[in-house]
Amino acid sequence: WLVDPLDGTKEFAAGLDEWCACIALVEEGRATLGVLAGPGRLYAGLVGEGAWAEEAEGARRAIRSRVPPAEGLTVLASRSHHSETRHAEFVASY
Repeated sequence: WLVDPLDGTKEFAAGLDEWCACIALVEEGRATLGVLAGPGRLYAGLVGEGAWAEEAEGARRAIRSRVPPAEGLTVLASRSHHSETRHAEFVASY
C-alpha cells in the first residue's frame, strides 16, 4: 500500500478545500487500485474496472480521460508549489 494521508497540507492548514487523501495498492510495481478522497468528493480506479467518481448519495459515475481538444491542452498548476520558470518550460515543451 502507498498512502499519502494529507496531500495539500498547506491548503488544509489554511482552511481551503484543496486537499485529499491518496491511497494506492501497488502490486508487482504497478498501481492496481487508486483512491483520492477530499472534502465532499471521492475518485477511484481499479484495473479491469475503470475509474469513477462517487456521488454524494453513493452512486458511481464513470469517468475517463478525454481526447485533447484541437485548441490545445489545459494546464493546471499548484498555487503552493508554483514556479514561473518551470511552468513556462513545461508549457513550451508541448
